[in-house]
Amino acid sequence: MTLAFVDANVLAAPVPRSLLYMARTRVASQYRLTFSPLAELEAERHQLPEAIKVSELRQRLAWNQCVDVTEVKALGLIDTHPKDQAILAAAVSCGARVMSQDFPDGCVSGHC
Repeated sequence: MTLAFVDANVLAAPVPRSLLYMARTRVASQYRLTFSPLAELEAERHQLPEAIKVSELRQRLAWNQCVDVTEVKALGLIDTHPKDQAILAAAVSCGARVMSQDFPDGCVSGHC
């Protein structure tokens, strides 16, 4: 089963987020979704004021989270924009493929 890491852009967008989380409950689903606390924080910063916060959805629906990574340089993400390194390091450290508008193929710095 594939672990798919959703970034803040996906978490903040209600329709793509809902489709991904609804589809994973299908019997034939071959993936689990996860995100980091930093991705959650970034998503909430970009959500509309009237939107249900990602943290509330995570608690209500028991969504999975992987941990943030403090030592980003050790993962070799030097060709990644500094603002994205911590998010991508969390995805790499938990062995997930990235689901993002920025990296549609799920491959980051050779981490596929």
